[in-house]
Amino acid sequence: MLEDSDTSAPSTSATLSGLLAEAMQCHAQWRFDEARQLYEAILREQPEHPDANHNLGVLLAVQLLRPAASLPYFEAALNADPRRAQYWFSYLDALIKAESFDMAEQVLPLAQAQGLDEAKCRQLEQDLALARAGGAVVAAMPPAGSTDGQLRQAPPRGATGPRVQADPATRELQAAIALFNQKAYAKALASTKRLAQRYPSSGATWKLLGAIQQQLGHAQEALQAKRKAAHMLPLDPEAHCNLANTLVSEGLMEEALASFGRALELDDGYALAHFNQANALMEMGRMEDAEAGYRRAAALAPHWADVHSNLGFLLRKQGRLEEAAQSYRQALSIAPGDPVNLQNLGLVYSAQGQVEEALQCFKAAVAASPASADLQGAYGETLHAMGRLSAAETAFRRALQLQPDHPTALRRLGHLLQHQGRLKEAETCLRRCLAMQPDDVVILFEIGSNLAAQKRWDEALTVFRDAIARKPDFAEAHINLSQALYEKGDYERAAEEVKASLQVLPEVASLHSNLGVIHTMQGKVDEALGDFQRALELKPDFDFARSCMLYALSHSTDVDQEELTREHLLFGDRIAQRVGRFVRTSHANDRDPERTLRIGFVSADFRQHAVAKFFIPFIEAFAKRSDLICYAYYNHAARDIDTEAIERHFAVWRPVIGLSDERLAAQIEEDAIDILIDLSGHTAGNRLAMFGRKPAPVQVTWGGYPGTTGVRAIDYRLVEHGYMAPEVFQRQFVEKMVELPAVSAFHGLESMPDVNDAPVLANGFLTFGSFNRLSKVNREVIAAWCRVLRALPTSRLLMAGMPGVGTPAQILEWFEQEGIAADRLLFRPRTDFYNYLHLHREVDLCLDTFPYTGGTTTNHALWMGVPTLTVAGDTYPSRQSAMFLRRVGLERGFVLDSVDDMVEQSLYWARHAERLQQVRSRLRGHLLHIHSAQLDVVAAGLAQALRVMWRRWCTDAAVQNLRVEYEDIGIQRLPALMEEDA
Repeated sequence: MLEDSDTSAPSTSATLSGLLAEAMQCHAQWRFDEARQLYEAILREQPEHPDANHNLGVLLAVQLLRPAASLPYFEAALNADPRRAQYWFSYLDALIKAESFDMAEQVLPLAQAQGLDEAKCRQLEQDLALARAGGAVVAAMPPAGSTDGQLRQAPPRGATGPRVQADPATRELQAAIALFNQKAYAKALASTKRLAQRYPSSGATWKLLGAIQQQLGHAQEALQAKRKAAHMLPLDPEAHCNLANTLVSEGLMEEALASFGRALELDDGYALAHFNQANALMEMGRMEDAEAGYRRAAALAPHWADVHSNLGFLLRKQGRLEEAAQSYRQALSIAPGDPVNLQNLGLVYSAQGQVEEALQCFKAAVAASPASADLQGAYGETLHAMGRLSAAETAFRRALQLQPDHPTALRRLGHLLQHQGRLKEAETCLRRCLAMQPDDVVILFEIGSNLAAQKRWDEALTVFRDAIARKPDFAEAHINLSQALYEKGDYERAAEEVKASLQVLPEVASLHSNLGVIHTMQGKVDEALGDFQRALELKPDFDFARSCMLYALSHSTDVDQEELTREHLLFGDRIAQRVGRFVRTSHANDRDPERTLRIGFVSADFRQHAVAKFFIPFIEAFAKRSDLICYAYYNHAARDIDTEAIERHFAVWRPVIGLSDERLAAQIEEDAIDILIDLSGHTAGNRLAMFGRKPAPVQVTWGGYPGTTGVRAIDYRLVEHGYMAPEVFQRQFVEKMVELPAVSAFHGLESMPDVNDAPVLANGFLTFGSFNRLSKVNREVIAAWCRVLRALPTSRLLMAGMPGVGTPAQILEWFEQEGIAADRLLFRPRTDFYNYLHLHREVDLCLDTFPYTGGTTTNHALWMGVPTLTVAGDTYPSRQSAMFLRRVGLERGFVLDSVDDMVEQSLYWARHAERLQQVRSRLRGHLLHIHSAQLDVVAAGLAQALRVMWRRWCTDAAVQNLRVEYEDIGIQRLPALMEEDA
């Protein structure tokens, strides 16, 4: 682990280890001048260093063909460590090449006494005899390239088998090698080809020729030359290893493994062969064998950083993070400051949740290689994943400064900007990527998603269709195409599109869930439930589909309260089982009960959405309190005027779309949030699985969804006084009940039309209205409304928000079955907000849906002077409208117990049109009068409730129901409209 405070210089041993590793890497890559300089630098610091002396001797004797010059280095290595058999072998081989035959004869018994094995002794005896007789001893020549060559002298070919004709003279071969070292590859090629023509059986020449062809990119020619070298040097492990490396690069994996195996049969101490074989095995997915190879290479060459680095990569890929971290730390101890290993260690720390350690590694990596656009981009991606969006953007932009056409950095920047809601900037980045990679269908898809987020539906549809035409099985494009049609309100075409997609991709769970959402919005709840069940069969942990199923169940008249509650609890149980050991059971928050509290709000609806209508006025008042600091965790890409109106009231604003549950929970813990509030429930974009991890000591759900989350890690649910009896609430919720004087304050004043007189005064008959979504309209609701229409034969019904393609045939059929003529029905399509409100001027009374009643629509109607007739049931969704009507004093005459009551009250209001006009004329003025005070009640009531929750946690008191009274917040009870009449 890197320490922030450690600024001291590395130790001498660490420095020398790093130099040795670098020298060995240069040596293996045929960068002989650099390798020699590094070995000599080590020896200036530590003249007796055995490995540096030995390897420099190998370089001189084998690669540079100067065996006489190598002898003092081998002697120094042996003086430092006389028990290393390899040192004796290399020294003897150099003596023979330097024609010091008498010395070789004297040294050979000493080497055997020090442990040089019998087979190698026999080889040396044979080579010595051949050399005395005037024959040539083949020089082991490692070719260039990052994977070929070795850092030790290969055993020369022994006398087994027939001796081929002599190799070229030393000066001729050395001249060709010199051209190679100078990177004059064309000249080196010509020279070596001439040697190969003159000495066609010279293994050393073919080894060099293979290396040159490799550098020139002539893969087949290199492979041919290396095959010949391996054939002519059957006892040279290096020749077999070099051949294996090229076979790997050509994808001939099984043959490559055979060549690696031959090399290791000849010399099991050949670290480079073990290493390269492990690389090949990992590429083939044979992880266990690859790990064994890396560990053997590490044992043979403990100071070789690349071995530890690649072992770390393999372990990280297997999820063995702590072992991977150890390997990367070992690599960094050998090669301090290596940017690749720093980056990889940072990724491991990140996966372990060690955020600060990960960032230290990435900072060090970038500092070590500041001109690397790739590294800057990878750094930015990690910062993005950690939620450090500003720093991530800086890293991406630095990468693009270094390389303006860097497609990966551009794309990652586009994703980041998209997640921040900066959609036009993101579009620019993605289109630049597409210009560079016009055949990349994924980038095309991402542009379509960006256009959809901008609500440029027609353009998005065109792009998605283009992506599907290029890649018919592109599941995500099919999914988003149907989503775009759905968002346009074209439910029929959206459903048709999903069904067509399922013909191509029947096993894609998201397509089934999308069809379920569409069917829900069409009021086809039974069909929707079947769609969600199929999605969950394909993907049991598909939380989105399960939440959608619960939402659909809450609309069904065939599901009773007990079954609805049971299904929600099953959702919570699945979350609990999945998060398991990740649930926080203790928190480090300061247990001062009266200190300033950090309150976090999690929502996907901080935008033009029904929730925003309630939340904007609330946060304006709530954020002014000095005893609270508010954090926002916004889980949606869209940004609009409502987003901006909400954001400016938060002390900290965090876009979290795209963050995993683990990352988001870690961010909340890092922010030291005391009380975390869910505003979504089971609606789209919820983060209930993250709440299941319990990242904050106290967790609350509020608004967004009329029902329990089912998640036992959420402690409380906010409700309004009188919403439900506590004993009824407790049967339906896992959360404890927090009763407030008011839980919301709705303000819908933006450019609202004036309130007009009740149309009944001019028409002489009542016009009823419904502004609820079609998903709330079911067969029983239509039957109830038709009873009202039959009781008042001259009345009319206006239904707004119809899909753009017209009124659904199912709705018309239901009315026809109930005997209601089409000329009594007024259907209005979806329209903009102002015209939607203006439609209320045509309506005297709204008729509510059930069992899922109105919320935002009921409030809009009240602000337009139109009350709603609602039947309050025994479930939470069935009592929403009742709460809003009760709040303004309209419970009597409008909040009903049955459909019979709805019919009776409709007759009453038809007979008392003037009284209905009085209500209409006074509603907006009353709402304006109480709005500011109601905001204070909501803000003060919630603040008081949060403080009580916090005090309980500080003392380890049990979570239990609580109630905040007007007296607790020092505010008088607000007047109701009917009370003013009295």
